[in-house]
Amino acid sequence: GPMQNRPAEPGESCQTPANPAWTPQEQWVWERICIGEIADFNSAKDYGDKLDPKRREGWPTNRIIRPGFLETILLYEPYRSALPRQGVRVNGAWITETFHLSNAIVAHQIVLSNSRFETSIDLYSLRTNYSIILHGSTILGKLDMNSAQIGGHLLLRHISQFAEIDLRAARIAGQLDMTGSSFSPKVDMDNLRVGS
Repeated sequence: GPMQNRPAEPGESCQTPANPAWTPQEQWVWERICIGEIADFNSAKDYGDKLDPKRREGWPTNRIIRPGFLETILLYEPYRSALPRQGVRVNGAWITETFHLSNAIVAHQIVLSNSRFETSIDLYSLRTNYSIILHGSTILGKLDMNSAQIGGHLLLRHISQFAEIDLRAARIAGQLDMTGSSFSPKVDMDNLRVGS
């Protein structure tokens, strides 16, 4: 049978099956991520084509992925060890609940681009050697990265509609890029340290 707890080799199918308790779209996301591909709702069939994360209209429920699913594949076995070097890359997802990874140690890159977050993202005191990329997403709640330690880059390009962004005492070894973003009502960068 398939060997679990290892990434799929190039051209190989996923060696760690999806959890049957996951929704069909979460199972699809895992199957894409597991083989090193981007789970791109904007280009996949039956997910509503390319959607604007700034607009609520037109987002189908089969784009919803739960924060618990993301936490499971990032932090728990057998999924964590099965993640490829590309990490977790999802484009065009709809996340309707608060995404919690506070105090977590994350061993892979996180890319949640062109996605719509209806509430907050809690990355308080998260630690990772890799990058976090939220390019093009809309976040209607707070982005809390107070005391986070990021060994790679924090890319927040073309982000809109934050309730608040908290980068107090955060440490970013690489680049902080907010090109083209708009934040309201405030961005708190007290004691932030950025490598480049």
